[in-house]
Amino acid sequence: MLPYQDRILDSFLRSEGILAVLGKSLGIQSCLLEAARRLLRSGGTDTRHSTDLILLINTSQEEAQLLLRRVNEDYRWAACRDRLQVLGSELSVEDRSESYVRGGIFIVGARVLVPDLLSGRLPAEAVTGVLVNHAHSVGELSPEAFVLRLLRSGSSQAGRRRCFVRAVSDQAEALVGSEAKLDKLMQRLFVRDLELWPRIREEVKNCLQGPTQPEVRQKCLSLSPVAVQMQRH
Repeated sequence: MLPYQDRILDSFLRSEGILAVLGKSLGIQSCLLEAARRLLRSGGTDTRHSTDLILLINTSQEEAQLLLRRVNEDYRWAACRDRLQVLGSELSVEDRSESYVRGGIFIVGARVLVPDLLSGRLPAEAVTGVLVNHAHSVGELSPEAFVLRLLRSGSSQAGRRRCFVRAVSDQAEALVGSEAKLDKLMQRLFVRDLELWPRIREEVKNCLQGPTQPEVRQKCLSLSPVAVQMQRH
């Protein structure tokens, strides 16, 4: 992890409801995976048997497989890589129910979560928190927004602490257009805190620039007499 990524995670994991908007190519996947790993680690000393249930939503199947590949290649995940799972519609209802009981972090689509939440197979009060990937794409009528409403209303009715919501995005331009656009997105996500990490932010700029800057030299080569004659014709 780079120093500015550690700073991002410090504020990201302290908040119970936050939207972190990063500049492009600043390692949003690395930050998301490290946040997941730290959440599993904070659940107890034995990360293989964590009782926390955390959902990672708004992630395509292709990206989910890429995240799993990175986890399998990272030695830091050795003790808890089996606690990060992909739950798809190909799994039976019984298999998903058993996975929810065991706990861990689940990469799961909203179209799978909605029937599980409505049927009670996944009680809203059992969910510790939600990580929202590509937060800029969560529309007012999207299934992801519906999942968040179900989780918040379910935990409130149960009289327990509300689950945390931590969202990330690297598409700042998608949040530009009107003053209310960002506010409405944060309301849909049920978050209050906002962290902006553009490339021009001092911590990011100092980290990317490093102690020395690359030296650029330009060399001009003259054409040979034969090449000059060919160009004339």
